[in-house]
Amino acid sequence: MNNKGFTLMELIVTVAIIAVLAGLAFFNSGSMRNGYTIRAAARQVYGDLQKVRMKAIKEGKRLKVDFDGTTGAYSLDIVDSDGALIETFMNCDLKGNYPAVEICKADDIIFNPNGSASTDGIYMRLGDRVKRVYVSSSGTGNIRIRDESCP
Repeated sequence: MNNKGFTLMELIVTVAIIAVLAGLAFFNSGSMRNGYTIRAAARQVYGDLQKVRMKAIKEGKRLKVDFDGTTGAYSLDIVDSDGALIETFMNCDLKGNYPAVEICKADDIIFNPNGSASTDGIYMRLGDRVKRVYVSSSGTGNIRIRDESCP
């Protein structure tokens, strides 16, 4: 007897396995997309905060990141010792790049000439994913991205 080829049972099992894997990929793609999108939005804010911190250190000035939580826009400003605006050197629009991302909580951040910061960052949500761009207010001004829940 010549046994070349596959049996019907082998073909049915193979097709069933492929169907299950395709179904899992289809149902998880939305959650994965949300994860990538919120991570990209957090990295954009992280990068902008790093720029402001480095500019504050380099130029020896107080710089403020002024967040508008409802629109997702923020400006990067030079301020005096009382926090009054001297000059805006950059405007950013988080919602323009990531319209589905919601700002849960956003406090204005002031970076001092020594690199320290005044507050603890911004919380963003997309679906069930939440990212916090954390700015250490304990004197270092270090910036990190964390997975947290909205306050």
